[in-house]
Amino acid sequence: MTKVESKKPTRKKKTTASKVKTQALLVINQAPIKKKALSEFKQSRKALLKIRAQLDHHLNVVRPSYLRWVTHIAGNKMQRMNELKRLIKEKAGLLQRIEELIYEEYLSPRSAYEYAEEEQARARAREEGRKDEEEPFSTEQEQEEAFEERGAFDGRDAGWGPGSNGEEGPGSAPEIDSDSDRPEVEKKVNRTHQIVSLYRKMARLLHPDTAVQLNEAARELWREVVEAYQHKDLARLEKLWISVQLLSDPKGEGIALSDLKQLTAHLNNEIEDLKDKMRELARTDPSWRFEGKDRGELASGILSDLVVGERELLLILGKIEMKLGQYQTWGRSRTRNRQPSYSK
Repeated sequence: MTKVESKKPTRKKKTTASKVKTQALLVINQAPIKKKALSEFKQSRKALLKIRAQLDHHLNVVRPSYLRWVTHIAGNKMQRMNELKRLIKEKAGLLQRIEELIYEEYLSPRSAYEYAEEEQARARAREEGRKDEEEPFSTEQEQEEAFEERGAFDGRDAGWGPGSNGEEGPGSAPEIDSDSDRPEVEKKVNRTHQIVSLYRKMARLLHPDTAVQLNEAARELWREVVEAYQHKDLARLEKLWISVQLLSDPKGEGIALSDLKQLTAHLNNEIEDLKDKMRELARTDPSWRFEGKDRGELASGILSDLVVGERELLLILGKIEMKLGQYQTWGRSRTRNRQPSYSK
């Protein structure tokens, strides 16, 4: 019998056309993945905006309303308690200084009292004089306010433009110490250019002078961009850049998949941080959920707590004043040889 040799099947080499088809299939297969990533990003962004709105409503609406209400029902009592706290702080400081002079400088109690009282009076006069001399606004503060009102389109008012007095500018590198580490300097310069570049990209799309027809979402984004630019917050600017791109590209076709996933993770972390903050407010802030509380019951509890607090402060103040009185009248007793008691 003749032996038949079996030939091994030969693999056909992939042609250029087949490679292109394979790459096209890979691109097509990424489409649903990107669609899912975009959907997750939009859900996270929507959830973040919702929780931000809840927190802003509490801080800017509910809490001020609560404070006005509390001031109306218990303003005099609260003012009285604040005055008691101020007196306690002032007299406790005086008592501490007297005892330092007695035990460290070896002054007599009465001399220590008079000396400490003079010191406190001079310090009070200096403080009042400083308050009178303080100017309400500085030129720098006025420039910053004007910068915020204009929106800082060209960046010069924020210290970024050429010839400005700011620390850094887009046209020139920041001042460099000759002894500084070169990699760190290059890193700082690169970060500066990234910040300016991102800001300018978003300014072309969102600045009110160039983009007249903007909806509320775009105007809110622009406010966030200006704030992030003022604080030189590169991470925040990078996040905002994705949101700005989605305004002109709702399907996210021009945004990299990795950028979408990274930004979604950042948004989810921010959501968790805000939830933690809200849980802390619910535990410690008396104005939390004020709109849904029984006002009569709440007022009764507040007034009761204030009465108890005032009583405790009066007891503390009384003890301090009694001790100060002992030091003030030291040596005036008819029995000169008898030493006053230090017992409280």
